[in-house]
Amino acid sequence: MNEDHLVEEDTVLDSNQAGANPAVSNTVEQAVFFNDKAVNVAPDVTLLQLLQRFNIEPNSVAVVVNQGVVPRSLWQTQVCQHQDKIDVFTVVAGG
Repeated sequence: MNEDHLVEEDTVLDSNQAGANPAVSNTVEQAVFFNDKAVNVAPDVTLLQLLQRFNIEPNSVAVVVNQGVVPRSLWQTQVCQHQDKIDVFTVVAGG
């Protein structure tokens, strides 16, 4: 995975930072909320790349984006959008 897609995972954005000037840089960062924490990412980061960056094993979690469950089959292609609210839940088997 190319880790250049993620930018300083612990940076909290204010409204001025979120509206970066695209003329200044080829890569405009965007803010997503990953488990309620603001994270800066490049515009082309997928859900799978985000999970990998945080060392989350994809086979052990479920991902919800903006209150909708995202099928695992889409994680590799679904790109994070500005202001997405992404929640990761541990899958627990039981009976």
